[in-house]
Amino acid sequence: MKLMELDDSEIGEAMEVRLSHSRDPGGAWWPGYEEWRATGTLILSEEIELDVVTIDMLRTPLSDPELALDLDGMDADLGNIGAVVLDEETGEPSVAVDELVGIGGHMLIVRRVTCDPRLEGRHIGRWVVAEAIQAMKPGIEFVAVIAAPLDHSKGAGWEEICQKLREVWASIGFIYMEEHVMVLNPDLSEPVERMKDLRERFGVRRD
Repeated sequence: MKLMELDDSEIGEAMEVRLSHSRDPGGAWWPGYEEWRATGTLILSEEIELDVVTIDMLRTPLSDPELALDLDGMDADLGNIGAVVLDEETGEPSVAVDELVGIGGHMLIVRRVTCDPRLEGRHIGRWVVAEAIQAMKPGIEFVAVIAAPLDHSKGAGWEEICQKLREVWASIGFIYMEEHVMVLNPDLSEPVERMKDLRERFGVRRD
């Protein structure tokens, strides 16, 4: 069976979301920084498994005065997120996001989402993201993402692409802040309801 011929319920039946993470005790950003990956894998048969979605994430503790500086040193996009969502002096959530945060001591950043192009437009990427966030929710105060192309190109159509990305992230409960940064409180009912809607779309009706 060709991948594109699978209907939504067949994809839902075959989908498995796998999580893995790594910590480097000797790395420059220790302690507490964890690199996570969520993989949406279709189990089509005993012999055939296809990874159709990959999500790279960073989980980090809050309350570190060096956090914003560390994020900026890792990556420009991470630095942009830190500048919007963190108080630079305390490493706590900034005033801009304070009303959105939940209960916990960590921030989760979704760095990159890659979806098999044969399944684009099927809402599979956002479903796997929602499932991954739900699985990572314990201890997470908020989730942040950059709603802009990662290559930083600003040619023709760039703003239109950013708008489409904002709509995708908003569809699972993210709220736009500024500088293309969007934030989600995983404890709110809206993202949970959005995930239930996606599960129903793919024929998955579990809590």
